[in-house]
Amino acid sequence: METYIRVIFVVLLGTLLIGCQSGRPVTIEPEVPALDLSAPFIFAESSFLNINSDLMAEQFHIDRLPAAFTNIDSTTALDAVYQLLMDSLLGEDSKSFDLSTVPHLYRQYMQLRFEETMRVMYADLMVGSVVVNDSMVRAEYELNKEEFKLPTMYRARHIVISGHGLKKSADSVLYVGLSEDELDSIAHAKTSELHARAISGASFDTLAIMYSLDPGSANKGGDLGYFQLSSLVSPFDSTVEHTPVGEISGIIKTIFGWHFIKVEDYSPEHYQGIDSVWAQLLLKVEQKLLMERSTSFVDSLKRAGTIDLDTAAIMMDDSLHSNDDPLAYLNREDTLYGNDTLYFRSYSEQLYSYKKMRRIEGELDFEQKVYLIKGISIRYDLLRASRTLGYYNNPEMEEWSADRIKKYSVATLRKRMLNDNYHPTDEEVKAYYDENIDQYKVERPIYVQHIIFADSNLAEHVRDLINSGTDFMDAAREYYPGDPDIREAAADLGHIGPRDMPMEFWQAIQRTPVGELSTPVKTEFGYHIINVIEKKYSISLEKSKTKIVPILKKLHKNTIRRDYVHSRLESPPIIHWELLGDLYRKVLPPPTSLIAGPR
Repeated sequence: METYIRVIFVVLLGTLLIGCQSGRPVTIEPEVPALDLSAPFIFAESSFLNINSDLMAEQFHIDRLPAAFTNIDSTTALDAVYQLLMDSLLGEDSKSFDLSTVPHLYRQYMQLRFEETMRVMYADLMVGSVVVNDSMVRAEYELNKEEFKLPTMYRARHIVISGHGLKKSADSVLYVGLSEDELDSIAHAKTSELHARAISGASFDTLAIMYSLDPGSANKGGDLGYFQLSSLVSPFDSTVEHTPVGEISGIIKTIFGWHFIKVEDYSPEHYQGIDSVWAQLLLKVEQKLLMERSTSFVDSLKRAGTIDLDTAAIMMDDSLHSNDDPLAYLNREDTLYGNDTLYFRSYSEQLYSYKKMRRIEGELDFEQKVYLIKGISIRYDLLRASRTLGYYNNPEMEEWSADRIKKYSVATLRKRMLNDNYHPTDEEVKAYYDENIDQYKVERPIYVQHIIFADSNLAEHVRDLINSGTDFMDAAREYYPGDPDIREAAADLGHIGPRDMPMEFWQAIQRTPVGELSTPVKTEFGYHIINVIEKKYSISLEKSKTKIVPILKKLHKNTIRRDYVHSRLESPPIIHWELLGDLYRKVLPPPTSLIAGPR
């Protein structure tokens, strides 16, 4: 139980700490304010709020984008103005809104407030009181010196040739049909040749890259990096051990083939110096002191608090409980902050992680449930302590809390206002489609095939053949001018628009019904007969519906937003459209650290 409670405390407090990484006070550099090369200006005026260029820039997230990458039209800008006005007005409405009427949001808010309180309390009571001096760090080093012992390490390069490798090499064709013994003999001979060249002064790295058959090290010049002898096969290990640094071993054989080795470096077993591990030791000592202080603090809370278990409720099967069933009553004797009740909801929220940590399958037994409930009760003890010590309700926390409540309340009011389950009717969809028909026109509406002729007589003759049953593309493969290999592709134009072919061609296909051939049409290219396969001048209403519905829903929300704003203001906002382009001129310099130069 003691271990679990301490772990819970560290999870609740230690992991909530932000910015408190050591026992010493943490200095936080103030943020350099963004320097705007052009002064903020008013873009929209109203009786409630004047919206300046900085607010608009925040709304579009463009405060760090240069003008060349910004593209905001007047409609988008207008929506942003009304969004800002609505949120500001809702901020006023939120003052009379009771967040507790939305249970799930209220629980989220209370959890965030608890976490923020714990972060501040932990930083002040725990981290702020921990001071580590040099003697403590040195004592930790001596006490755990064995942790900093480094084993004997070697670094070496090698070249290996094997019969198996030869069969898979680029010259594998030379070794087809050879026996294993023959391949091994060739591998040994090649290794001996390379060994002689290395001994004579040839670059070991180059020889390894060109000839070694070890896929893991060849392209690195045979470099195996640093390793312990225990990780090597025999006799590779003993050869490395007995070869002086900088020298090349003799030829050896392992299960991987024939090798020779160059030892690059040797590092005997030794202890890391205290200076090289000082930061690691400092953190370890700080964490140890924090754990000791945290344990002491938790123990004091346990002694000061009480817990009365509802045995009958705990013994019930979990499936029979509702979230509001009480399982325990905490600190009943505390007249100021007493009568905290631990409900089944808190228990069920922690159940999965607890079972996973303890590797429990199935439902908990009575003792396990009590263990978990007592662990959860620490949260209530911590909350009680934060109230008693003045952290929970101090001015800074009240300001933080008011800001969070306002954000939750505004979000709730906005959602209630805009999410009115509106769904456009078929009549509304059709009206929008008809009013915006140009958006649904097809750029290349007519699918055609054609054949070009030098004179109209031949064109008429081929047209008659096709009308008598000859396949159009068979005729194109025979009569279309040019290379026979490209006639079929040239004849099939696919979907075209008025700008893709001469005007005479376009006018002819408009006159020709789908499924029929045009009469010969003269253009600058010759005489054409055209097979009209499909005409589709616009996307149908049915296919457009899936795109129109979201647009209408957005327009509906915009209408609600504007109606609400107008109902609250004395008059509609005045928008200075002539300044729209100036919104894009909010340019920031690079961070100070990048332009200040060397210190």
